Amino acid sequence: MCGRIKRIADNLNRLSQPVELKKTSLCLNDVLEDAVQLMTETAGRIKRFSSDDPAAPFRLAKECSSDLPRVQADPALLSQVYVNLILNAADAMMEQGHGVLTVGTRLNPERSEVCGFVEDTGCGIPRDLIDKVFQPYFTTKPQGKGTGLGLAMVRSTIEAHNGRIMLQSAEERGTRVEFYLPLQA
Repeated sequence: MCGRIKRIADNLNRLSQPVELKKTSLCLNDVLEDAVQLMTETAGRIKRFSSDDPAAPFRLAKECSSDLPRVQADPALLSQVYVNLILNAADAMMEQGHGVLTVGTRLNPERSEVCGFVEDTGCGIPRDLIDKVFQPYFTTKPQGKGTGLGLAMVRSTIEAHNGRIMLQSAEERGTRVEFYLPLQA
């Protein structure tokens, strides 16, 4: 219990501080690959996902654009964005006992930005809660399962990169979170 309280306090402290970026030129595909590898090797929920067995109850699909332009960003913080989004998506599908988790990247040429996304076929978010999910302390998870800080940290990280974030969800159909980062100047 003390460890959980300390983690929450540390996260609150980080959330209240300006995000310190250690920007470098990077391809978002590389960050995504690193985050997926980390998650499949270490996180029990994600270990159940199969990328090569279409009959598996939990499937992981990757949709990465080739020749993606580079962005100036902090790779560790963007990896944490993907990790938080992947964990939320996996949790939404665990309730159902099956589903597809899709992660990816694409170019948005109209606005000169790169898009990263995580999509699930989980339980979805009720319409009346969608506007609240990025607020600190808000969670749709059962008591003891979430701090309500993950998506707030995702939003602050993306905004610190001069990016933007969007969420689409439908109950019983799933959720898609997209974040957009400006192209490297």
